[in-house]
Amino acid sequence: MVLNSWSPRNKLMMLILPVLGLLSGLGATYPWFSIQEIAFFCLLLLTTVTVAVARIHLGSVFGWLMAISLTAIGWNYFIGFVMCYQIAISNYYDIQIVLDQLLHKFSHVRFFGQWQSWTLPLMVLPMLLTSRSLPKHLLLLFLLPAMFWWLLLFASGTRGTALGSLVAVVLTLFFYRRRALRWLRWHLTAAIGGGAGYLAFYCLLPSFWSTAIHAETVAQGLIDRPSTGLTGREYLWASAWEMIVQQPLLGVGPMHYADYGNHIAAHPHNALLQIGAEWGLPALFIVLMLFVGGVLGWLRDDPVRGGVLKPDKIDLRPPLFAALITAVVHSMFSGIIIMPVSQVMMVLVLGWMIGIAYLEAPNKCEAPKPGYDPSIRAQILLIFFFALILSGLAKPLSDQLPILIKAHQVYEEQNIRYHTRYLRPRFWQQGYLAPYYPKNQIGKVTQ
Repeated sequence: MVLNSWSPRNKLMMLILPVLGLLSGLGATYPWFSIQEIAFFCLLLLTTVTVAVARIHLGSVFGWLMAISLTAIGWNYFIGFVMCYQIAISNYYDIQIVLDQLLHKFSHVRFFGQWQSWTLPLMVLPMLLTSRSLPKHLLLLFLLPAMFWWLLLFASGTRGTALGSLVAVVLTLFFYRRRALRWLRWHLTAAIGGGAGYLAFYCLLPSFWSTAIHAETVAQGLIDRPSTGLTGREYLWASAWEMIVQQPLLGVGPMHYADYGNHIAAHPHNALLQIGAEWGLPALFIVLMLFVGGVLGWLRDDPVRGGVLKPDKIDLRPPLFAALITAVVHSMFSGIIIMPVSQVMMVLVLGWMIGIAYLEAPNKCEAPKPGYDPSIRAQILLIFFFALILSGLAKPLSDQLPILIKAHQVYEEQNIRYHTRYLRPRFWQQGYLAPYYPKNQIGKVTQ
């Protein structure tokens, strides 16, 4: 259904990508880790298509499910923030501990920032899903979490999300013009409210208790972040570029940037450099063609392109486009495409956009009938993909499970000298491949 609407060229490129990955992985140091990575991205693709089909069948209900879910998440974090803030103020703790406690389920605050890049433009969805003016109590119910989401951005200081949001606003205005004004009005209202909340919670209120706490807290927010530089990313980018120069055609192997330990990160914090270094320049070229072609198709097949939307028409193209652009810009500085929580939102947003594009394309204006039955060939192809995915995941996991505890001990012992005992998540027990099966430690690990 959805796949049949794609052009033959796009289908061909989608098939060539895993083939290039397999060719690259077979020559890598740990081939099964490469197959694991390829299988996982195939699973992400199938999940994206599944989300698209759900959007096609559910219609506007899908939008409300997403909007209510994001609002509930926002309220959950807001209530937790207020409780942690009250405890910190009452006990004269550093206000920075509020954010640490609130985001303690994320091993690093930047992982939360990656999630924010996908969700920040979508937090105002409830105001866009109805053509009527909401009552004040409902408006407060929906707008307050959106404002708080901006407060968390100011407090966490994630510069990639901030830059992505700025670029997204500019490009969304450029392409959608007057149609983007309704989304932009609520988006900027939430941003202004979040900025005011940040100044109140992190600047004004702490000054009543402790000037020292006040000064230190402001220095750790978004306001002071530009002075911290690239925080080692230039070294990561240089390493990725060296890999591209050495292996331009097939790369060093999917996931194998993590095989070259640099004690900073297991990925280069740049999506383009990572694909080029691990998969090779031909694969990078295909990915760029798919992305550019997808964006151009999204803009070209817009049913009200160049016109003004009717007042009673719900238009979610501007916020979804803004969410995509925000995440894409952030992916030039962070691991948007490989971190699990970010991948969940990536699947949801891309699937949502594909579903809308399918319904609003000139030759696909109606949803399929409830009795739609996929062909036997399509079912066999789906079973084949799932078998490939399961085989790619089962083999390395079966090798790892018997030695998991000892492998962790070896990894921690090797990292004591770097003053860290964190297990860096890159599938998913720790970030680097070499320390997981170190050549000089295999005997010790497996004994």
